[in-house]
Amino acid sequence: MGWGILVGAELAGFISSGVPRTTLIQYVLMFSSGLLWSTGTLGYTYAVELIGLTRSTPIKNTTAIFATAYGIIIFHEFSANRPLPLAMVSLGSIAVVGAATLLGRASAPPDPDGPPPDSRRFMMGVIWSLWAAFAYSAYTIPMKVVYNQGVTPLGFLFYMGQGCFVGMELMALYASRKDGRGAATRRDKGLSLIAGFTWAVASVCANLAVVTIGIAITWPVSNLNTVVAVAYGVLVFKEIDVSAHRRELWAGLAMAVLGVVFLAVATF
Repeated sequence: MGWGILVGAELAGFISSGVPRTTLIQYVLMFSSGLLWSTGTLGYTYAVELIGLTRSTPIKNTTAIFATAYGIIIFHEFSANRPLPLAMVSLGSIAVVGAATLLGRASAPPDPDGPPPDSRRFMMGVIWSLWAAFAYSAYTIPMKVVYNQGVTPLGFLFYMGQGCFVGMELMALYASRKDGRGAATRRDKGLSLIAGFTWAVASVCANLAVVTIGIAITWPVSNLNTVVAVAYGVLVFKEIDVSAHRRELWAGLAMAVLGVVFLAVATF
């Protein structure tokens, strides 16, 4: 997947304006953003292994709350001088997290039968889930810093993709030596490349959105990817028993719509 991210990110940046100009400090910030994002992926992977999808995914989905807080507190995208937009963006972010949590529970398969994880294993799973939530949003801080210095969204992605690639390759190398699994098949490699390239394309849209409407709104809206994932699970992969999860699905969709309405009102 790291190779797909690298190819997609470099193509996006290069096509826009060639190799983007940058200072050393800006490069370090952008490269570090990629490294930070890759550690979030590692944290989520470990969390799923330790406490399962149904426990780890709702915690990871709180990333939207983190990002909204960054936008409000650090970059002053919303102010107490305008209480209504501030209230709307806060309520919208909370509603989107609630929707992602409900839909995540519906889409995640039940944990295998057996005893619950011991207290230490459970705590480590929670910590890794929280790290994933933090890392998936924290890289927006250096992103916004370099944007304020004139770096374009595609230029940022060009250099962030290099950090993602290095971080993911280092983690994959460590994991392969640790668990001793065999090499991936050609089909797996191809699908992973597509996944990485798709992430890069989606990141172009997210980065442009940050410039247009800010972090506080972009990240909650992008967290609605859970709605799309559930639709895939229902319509394409037939993984979700709609009759068994009807309540979670309808409640999650309703909260998602409500969250988007709040966020839309906050922009006026």
